[in-house]
Amino acid sequence: MKYEKCLTCNQLGNTCDGPNFMAMETIELGLWCNEKRKQIPGLTYDKIAAVTGVSKSAVHSFLNGTHSDYRRETFRPIVKLITGGKWDDNPCGNISNSEKAAYEEKIQHLKDEIAWRDDKIQHLTKQGESMQVLITNTNKRNADTQEFFKKEAKRKNRTIAILATFLGLSLAVIFAALVIDRLDHNIGFFWLESLFTPGSNGMVKGSII
Repeated sequence: MKYEKCLTCNQLGNTCDGPNFMAMETIELGLWCNEKRKQIPGLTYDKIAAVTGVSKSAVHSFLNGTHSDYRRETFRPIVKLITGGKWDDNPCGNISNSEKAAYEEKIQHLKDEIAWRDDKIQHLTKQGESMQVLITNTNKRNADTQEFFKKEAKRKNRTIAILATFLGLSLAVIFAALVIDRLDHNIGFFWLESLFTPGSNGMVKGSII
């Protein structure tokens, strides 16, 4: 069984959780430990509870596989007691110096990568804030520009309307004068006709000589 080799580790359940052993599902681990418990004379549920400080009901549930929601801190003392795990903090003897160095190097690499990612995230966050400010300012300028053009368009429309009204009135006056002058030659609003009339002295009709 692949978990058996962890039983020779003095740090099982302490500084070393047993990569294979402690990776078992909670129910599977509890049932496995219960089988080992039965091989230890006098190791009752009451004794396990007294030694580990875990309640008897929790010990019974864990070892019989009737509860799978325990945290590791709850069942770790039970596993250590049954498997003979030690309580000291010495490094695990099953890990060589080269393996330990490799793990430490990997951990450092991951820390460096996390730090790099944090810096990248902060940089992108600052860029995002700068872009947001730029977008806000651009939108404000666009709004101001649109408002200016709206006012300018209204001003030009008013000017065009005034000029069109003036031109219309002027044309109406000129047309009325032409009609009256045509109907009554004695009024003589316009002097252009006299310029093209033979023998005319160029004076406006009806003027006093």
